[in-house]
Amino acid sequence: MTLEDGPEVLVESAHTYAGIGDAHAALGEHDQAAEHWQRALTIYRRLGMPQVDAVATKLSNRL
Repeated sequence: MTLEDGPEVLVESAHTYAGIGDAHAALGEHDQAAEHWQRALTIYRRLGMPQVDAVATKLSNRL
């Protein structure tokens, strides 16, 4: 994914990664959760989205 895909595609991808991360966390699969949250965080940061803080908190609480 790149910015050339359009911001809508990137936003939806980030939301999907964050949701998959949440599902993994609920199952106790913390490494997989962190991987998906990190992907979401990278996109949210690139786009300047407000979800940055929430996802960064999930990652830091995992450590």
